[in-house]
Amino acid sequence: MEVWRGGARAHRHDSRPGRVDGDADDAPVGTDPAAFLDFAAGPVDGHRLASALADTPIDAEDKDVDGDPGYVWAQDPHWDVLRALGHPDRTIRRARWDYFHLRGAPQALSEVLDGTGLVALGTAERPFWSPARAPRKSRSLTLS
Repeated sequence: MEVWRGGARAHRHDSRPGRVDGDADDAPVGTDPAAFLDFAAGPVDGHRLASALADTPIDAEDKDVDGDPGYVWAQDPHWDVLRALGHPDRTIRRARWDYFHLRGAPQALSEVLDGTGLVALGTAERPFWSPARAPRKSRSLTLS
């Protein structure tokens, strides 16, 4: 997951950095929960947020049945982060749908954000908007 502010990547979380280089340490990097607090849509569950970022599932159905540490499915920590940030189930279901139907889009988005082109994403719905917080500087959260 990446946090972007003002067109620049401000924070990067990788739950399994060793998946590319088999010799690398597989401990998550970028696990500071504070980096994600701007995306809260309600009360924050700090324990769930820290656990998801550390690749330590709380719910039994997310745990690996073989006893290996971490989540069974690589995308499940992303949904737990959204849940921990107080997003309603409909937002999480939409994020899951978008991910399923737009595979590879987070990588493409990351490449586009590094470029100079104009990017229009999503619908008119603003899932991270809150009247108490408006207006805010440009920010985005990329789930990859």
